[in-house]
Amino acid sequence: MINEADGIVTQVGDGVYDLRFERRYRLPVETVWAALTEPARLADWLAQARIDLRVGGLIELTWPTMGDGLKEKIIALDPPRLLAFNWSEPDGAPGSVVRWELFEEHGGSRLVMTHTLVRVGHLLDVGSGWHNILDGLPDAAGRRDPLPWSAERERAARARQLAELVGHYRAFLPREAAEVELKPAAKGV
Repeated sequence: MINEADGIVTQVGDGVYDLRFERRYRLPVETVWAALTEPARLADWLAQARIDLRVGGLIELTWPTMGDGLKEKIIALDPPRLLAFNWSEPDGAPGSVVRWELFEEHGGSRLVMTHTLVRVGHLLDVGSGWHNILDGLPDAAGRRDPLPWSAERERAARARQLAELVGHYRAFLPREAAEVELKPAAKGV
């Protein structure tokens, strides 16, 4: 069963998909924007971060316990409504874009997050991963003082993704994406 928190998966080419998540928050646009663009706030819910917030500036995200990271260019920016940046696949293949759009709504805001051109071999990890990460955004955005990045929190998030969300996503992704095996949460930092 697909619910509002699930990503919408659309095939856009042979073995290539777009993912779209839409979430509603009882937080002002500016508060969610800060969680998307301030390094200390990004560390609270997404990853360790450095960001040069301008078109052509770099966003660097690091997940130390996963051994992953990326350094990509910001390609679109309209504060506090739009942030988009390139996103290389785990094997280094370019082409994906992550786009965050914020809209004011009565009583809060609506976030539309799109990750384009995800290859089928990464779809299970990317879909369940964004779902999991986005679940932590409203609490992190709403905190007066952001929590610093934590290896324990990152490992717990990955464990939750693998235990609760991967099976759920396997049920509605294309068969070749659902059959991919994912790496477990790392034990050490």
